[in-house]
Amino acid sequence: MKKRFASLLGPRAAALLLFWSSCVLATQDAAVSEAREFVQRAHLCGLDHGYQCSEPVESDFIGLDADRAMVPGSYLAAWQVALEAFRSIEDLSSGEKQLQHYKIGFSENETQYVVHFQALLLPSMSEGEPSGIMRGTFGRTTRYWINKDSMKVEKRLYYK
Repeated sequence: MKKRFASLLGPRAAALLLFWSSCVLATQDAAVSEAREFVQRAHLCGLDHGYQCSEPVESDFIGLDADRAMVPGSYLAAWQVALEAFRSIEDLSSGEKQLQHYKIGFSENETQYVVHFQALLLPSMSEGEPSGIMRGTFGRTTRYWINKDSMKVEKRLYYK
């Protein structure tokens, strides 16, 4: 297939195509490196995808809308188990384990609590500032299923 493609283009065109694709990959690598460097800075706000500061909203925890900011207390026991398991992932750096790089979700089924670590999408950078979203993450999205009776991790799923 490669020979047929090269013969259709000719050797010069094939070489130019190879050079152009190498330049595109180098540009993408530089953009990802710049984004990864940015996310490792200290951010004094709640972060959203693209490492944009989310709107700070202090709740008075009164009324039906307050439920969006609250989780059942039983989830916190599951949180401790999931956090310990998350921090023990050997192939994540200490920076990738920092919670500022995640949004955390809780749910449950009949027998298990579910704790979800959603890795934030990297920012697309423009002149040193985030200006959009890239389809990569600094950490790793991970989900844990924790048995309600034993409070042990029964299943873990990594997302790539």
